[in-house]
Amino acid sequence: MAGANYRAGLVPELSLLQAQVSMENMKPTIDQAENGLKLAMAQFAMHLGLDYDTQFELIPVEGGLDFVSPDAADLIRQASVNKPDIQELRQNILVLESARKAVKQRAYTPTLSLGWNLNSAFTRDPWKDSWFGDDLWTQSGSLTIALAFQLHSLLPWSTDVQGIKDMDDNIRSLNIGLAQAVRGTELEVYNTLLSLEKIRTTAEAQEYTVDLAERSYRLTEEAYRAGLTELLEMQNAELELRKARIGALEQDFNYIQGLIDLEYSIGVPFGTLSSSTRSGEE
Repeated sequence: MAGANYRAGLVPELSLLQAQVSMENMKPTIDQAENGLKLAMAQFAMHLGLDYDTQFELIPVEGGLDFVSPDAADLIRQASVNKPDIQELRQNILVLESARKAVKQRAYTPTLSLGWNLNSAFTRDPWKDSWFGDDLWTQSGSLTIALAFQLHSLLPWSTDVQGIKDMDDNIRSLNIGLAQAVRGTELEVYNTLLSLEKIRTTAEAQEYTVDLAERSYRLTEEAYRAGLTELLEMQNAELELRKARIGALEQDFNYIQGLIDLEYSIGVPFGTLSSSTRSGEE
């Protein structure tokens, strides 16, 4: 348009040069955006176990975003129980407590053993006399009952006692870590809920901005068709509309991403919260 206006004698050459400089300055930004898209597609393909140059068909997201109204207390309660990190800590504590019981039982429980022995001996000449007959054999046997107890386990410096003390220390450390993890998860869930609420407010404001940008674009288009404004002004109005729509999509993306983080924190399957927020999806 600057070139057409210059050739028509409507603007000086400086305006044409300024437009050319602006166009050239935009090229690195466009190249960077295209390279970023290619890199994101390659990383996505590699996450799926495919070749980095695999082509994907991106389907535009359609439909509005339905914001959820979660119960903060219920989500915090679920997170303190169902989060994978917390479940792993609890399982580690249970395993260590079971091992402690086994060591303690082995160290302080007496051992009872029963034994039975039976011997038979031939009392005659094995080369001349017959082997058959009860009076030719002598029978002997023994019954042994033993009760054993490890006396060294009673000594405070013994290996078993020290091992039990070490396990007790480890269990106390894990319980402290578990309590810290629970508190940290509660704070994490609370912060995530605050962030989601902030994103929701921003998204609603952005939707209002989109409505204003659409109205501005329609009025500018009508003025252009009536010959009251230039094409450049209508294109600028369209650009502002696209920026407003991109801002709305970014807020939707941030909200869904926050819901996914919340799903992990409370230990529910992927998509439990995030898949129900998008209306109109297939």
